[in-house]
Amino acid sequence: MDFKKLEKDLYESEQYLKNLNFTIQNNSSIEAIILASTKLFEQDKGSIPVEQKWDFRQTYRDILGFHDIVEKIKKISNHPCYTEIIPHINLLAESKFQQNDKSSVLDSNSNKVFELYLSLACMRISQKVKLDNPNISKGDNPDIIFDYEGQSIGIACKVLHSPNPKGIFQHIEKSIDQIEKSEATKGLIVISLKNIIDHDDFWKIQNLENVKNGTSEPEFNTFANSEDAKERLNSYVKPFFDYYSDPIELTALNELFLNKKTPPEFYFFLNSITSVMEHGRQRAINFKRLFRINIKEGILQPITHSIADKINHYIQYDT
Repeated sequence: MDFKKLEKDLYESEQYLKNLNFTIQNNSSIEAIILASTKLFEQDKGSIPVEQKWDFRQTYRDILGFHDIVEKIKKISNHPCYTEIIPHINLLAESKFQQNDKSSVLDSNSNKVFELYLSLACMRISQKVKLDNPNISKGDNPDIIFDYEGQSIGIACKVLHSPNPKGIFQHIEKSIDQIEKSEATKGLIVISLKNIIDHDDFWKIQNLENVKNGTSEPEFNTFANSEDAKERLNSYVKPFFDYYSDPIELTALNELFLNKKTPPEFYFFLNSITSVMEHGRQRAINFKRLFRINIKEGILQPITHSIADKINHYIQYDT
């Protein structure tokens, strides 16, 4: 992690939000993130002593989650439909907006920020994008509608709060219904697992019991390479994949898609931070990806797969 660049970016992000007349309230989560980042940067410079027993994982999640979404907002600031996202940007002040961490089931604004996050990728592939207004939404429209290759694409964005695989069925059923009732000609369903992923386990403290009783400093797990980390992140999909591998459950799920605008597929959004060895050094990386689930093998929709691949590309950091 390049702390010097990150410090510069976060300062510019703070100024960018203020230029939008976005007020960073005292004691708000954004103010706490800015203060925590300042502490981290000062420690890196040697200006203040490093707290050896400090569990900094949450601080990293907060900082990189804030940096991630604001950088994406800045990238589309000249988009013709930029005003569509203003109501969602205002929700950053009153929600757990980081996509790499859990939020409360009572934090409905956090779910709506997920819509913002995906819409920012859609704005990189389309010049005509509409968002369902989060302040007056009735939940009966797709969250995002945009033009792509002559078609109107509707995306239903859902956030799971329970690890029970049965919950997927209701989310998909509602998503398909929303897309059917809309102007969209094709639909995609994207389901975030940010509340299901065990973020502390993904970036594990190996000697947790010793840290708890005060006899050791934290020793953080580091993956040998990025591929191992990605495979571990993918593993959070397995309980859902296994459940719907059952022929009875799979048949019921497949029936939801019959003769619908939405092809028999959906996507899990995975995002969390961990440490990886790169060139002999540990590096904290904010891993993100869409994980495709094909309900009916051999039934492929080139247009939705193309869209998902492009969204997956634009949710990454280096784009």
